[in-house]
Amino acid sequence: MHRDLASANIKLASVITDIFGKSGMNCLIGKLNGQDIDSIVETIPSGRVHKKAGEIREALIANFSQVQILSINISISLIKSINRKIEEVDKEIKARIKGRQRNLEIAMSVPGIDFVSGFQY
Repeated sequence: MHRDLASANIKLASVITDIFGKSGMNCLIGKLNGQDIDSIVETIPSGRVHKKAGEIREALIANFSQVQILSINISISLIKSINRKIEEVDKEIKARIKGRQRNLEIAMSVPGIDFVSGFQY
């Protein structure tokens, strides 16, 4: 996806930290769907990112070729699929820790142990 964005001269990654986050995807999908730049900027969900409206307008000026649109749409579809799988795994982890909350809290009190690694103990 980054290759397609670079070849289309779309410099979104220089303005938005996570182009795969809500605001980045909002901008990409809006651009792919042919929305005008002002409409895309108005619908950015993050107030912090919205403050960079001028920079985002500049980053989105270029246009995609049909091949780039196809490639980026495929990438977005794969990202959404992976995110759904991650949500499934998260739900499974949360279901398995019910009744072991105290053990998890103890494990997570150790420096460097977070929710996922704490669950494994």
